[in-house]
Amino acid sequence: MVLATLSQIGDFAKISYNHSINYVTKLTGYDYEYSGAGDVKLEFRWSTTNQIKTAWIDLTNENLVDVKLDPNNDLWIDFRVTLVSGGPVMVNAIGVKYEQDPIAKDKFLGFKPIATACQCGNITSLTKIENFTFRPYQVNPAVSLFRDLSYTVNQLFGHSVEYARAIPLMNGRDVTLKEWTLYDVDDPCCIKVLVPNNEFPDNKINFGAMGLDFEMPFEVHIPKDYFEDIFGVGSGPQKRDIVYFPITNRIYEVQSSYLFRDFMQKPVYWKVALMKYAPKSNRTETQDHRYFLDSISVDTEEVFGQQIEDEALETTKPQQYDPKIGSRAYDPIRDSIDDALTITSADVKNYYTVVSNSQYNLNSIYDVTEQKNAVVYKSDVDFGITDNRAFLAWFKDETPKYTVYRDLVQSNFTVVTANAEYALVQFNIAASRNYKPGDYIKFSRPNGILFYGEWVSSPASGVHRVNLPIAVYNFLQAQHSGWQSAGSFYAEQTFEKNIFWGYDPINSKGWKLDLVVGKYIKLFLNNTVHYFVMPTTLAPNEWYAIFVNLSNEYSQVSINIWKRKWIENDPTPQNTTDLENIYAIAKQVTAADYSTISADWRKYRLIGTPLSITNIRLFDSLENDTEKQMTLLNEAIVEDAQLAIIIDNALPRLRLPWIAKTK
Repeated sequence: MVLATLSQIGDFAKISYNHSINYVTKLTGYDYEYSGAGDVKLEFRWSTTNQIKTAWIDLTNENLVDVKLDPNNDLWIDFRVTLVSGGPVMVNAIGVKYEQDPIAKDKFLGFKPIATACQCGNITSLTKIENFTFRPYQVNPAVSLFRDLSYTVNQLFGHSVEYARAIPLMNGRDVTLKEWTLYDVDDPCCIKVLVPNNEFPDNKINFGAMGLDFEMPFEVHIPKDYFEDIFGVGSGPQKRDIVYFPITNRIYEVQSSYLFRDFMQKPVYWKVALMKYAPKSNRTETQDHRYFLDSISVDTEEVFGQQIEDEALETTKPQQYDPKIGSRAYDPIRDSIDDALTITSADVKNYYTVVSNSQYNLNSIYDVTEQKNAVVYKSDVDFGITDNRAFLAWFKDETPKYTVYRDLVQSNFTVVTANAEYALVQFNIAASRNYKPGDYIKFSRPNGILFYGEWVSSPASGVHRVNLPIAVYNFLQAQHSGWQSAGSFYAEQTFEKNIFWGYDPINSKGWKLDLVVGKYIKLFLNNTVHYFVMPTTLAPNEWYAIFVNLSNEYSQVSINIWKRKWIENDPTPQNTTDLENIYAIAKQVTAADYSTISADWRKYRLIGTPLSITNIRLFDSLENDTEKQMTLLNEAIVEDAQLAIIIDNALPRLRLPWIAKTK
């Protein structure tokens, strides 16, 4: 059977299981069958809800094994096969190998769902019993047995309800209006009531002028003798009594009642009209009775409270529209702003869309000798073991304010040692430079090879040693063979550029995002540093957008770097607001709690660094859809503000003079 046929380069097929896989504890590998000639790229993604899914990642045994699974959750898997070269290729079968919980008593244990191609393209009740003959409510009793039969029928076929009587209070007697104004509610009592023909009202809600209502009328019958046996001789149902029906899980109150005289005008039972229950200020309910009613009912605030709050946030957008943004007395987003920080007022455009009106120039307060807080936000770094976060911003690389000397490397590079974390590399320069441990040294040459290392020591005059992160070293070995003797390299001091800070460096808790020499991204997750190497180097003084998804739910990190297709000063610009995705990667990581508890580092912040940045957004949910990422990055005003933790458009601080109150 052929699931999909890929004929032209760029053709892809998305293949999904038609059912979830249950009780999976581990993914061990995959099966792939095809016919034809051509190279394809295999990818997969997964989900536990079939709603929010991970980013696409290469389909390899290593990536499958790295997926952390809970056998109590369902597992949905999608595959994507893309033709890279050659063709045509016929995909006959694709699937994963897995292990299931051996103690799970699942009738589908070992069953593999069917994989089907769901998308192809190119990348550019209840039954009603009728004719029931036994009708206990249409009995024609004789006069002498009528009362007893009514009592007996109520006991046999009545519905159990919780009945609470509203008793008038003597101090609530109004002789002028001739009525009782204050009532007390007795403890509820379980009694039985008859519903005529056993026909309950329809479950639909009626919309009236005074709000939502049940379908009316709803009438029930209560035998007179039965009611008096429970509540006393001469008693009867009265207005404001409260009735709860467990069978329909609805609460009513008595609207009116009268004693019905049936055969031979004998008073046999009460006809009681019920209406939807509503709390009343003149009816005092005991605390226990109030708790009981609250436990079996919900109000609109309980049902729609979060949605109402989210809608209010989405509509009002206080982090973007609040008139007090930027004031010294109150700012809904920022806890503090450095007075020396330069906030540039300029439009950053993407064709006809104004992405930003103002930007933080973090380079204006950058000091190589100390870290300065440019902006401290009100939001705590609260990132739990099951939480997700999405961060996005626009940034521009700036030239540091310090004099940087470029020195020609005099000899070949020598790899002294290499381990799992660093490669120790030695080089010579003619000039005498007083580097300090931890200083970043950038190495570049005209053909575009670019890398960096952290200065370690100087064994002799002009001889220096640096530690290259192993990810940087491996990139050089794989992409630039013979780089050690390439020649014409220049060495110069460079600086780590922080994009976003939510990190406690003393206790190594939290997370932060750094950029080094415009090519290497460092992501700190607690005491682990993840390195990402971009295939191209970001140009200085050009705006780029970054979108980072951090998922503890899926134990995954994904990073996307975007740039504008529309170039403002280009003679023939592309007239589009679309963005170009110049870098995309997803990586499995170990889920952990990234919250910081130290008081000094509890808040998110921007620090002084050689960058300009604007449109900082931090969301509490993921977004791996690239089309939606472009939409969010083009938004100057965030539409889904209710999902955001931080929305900062880099609005300038109000600097109005303070005028004292005079007499």
